[in-house]
Amino acid sequence: MSQATLGATPYRNSDLFSGYYLDERVDDLDAWDCDQEAQAALEELQHLWELEGELVASYKEDELLDSWIDEVLDVLGFGSLS
Repeated sequence: MSQATLGATPYRNSDLFSGYYLDERVDDLDAWDCDQEAQAALEELQHLWELEGELVASYKEDELLDSWIDEVLDVLGFGSLS
């Protein structure tokens, strides 16, 4: 999804949660209190995009996994199988 297609809200609700819950309640959850960690991850992802962004569309599957998806998963705290 390109930024040109992003909506006005910071999320895309597919009716999995109510709009009220997403707009009013999520910010009050203890698990949501991670602003510093989220900001650090965002900065790292932005840096990764600066390095790889222009190349991502040209990657074959293995290159995409190794150079982009695995890196993004690591930044987000998820491991990969490779």
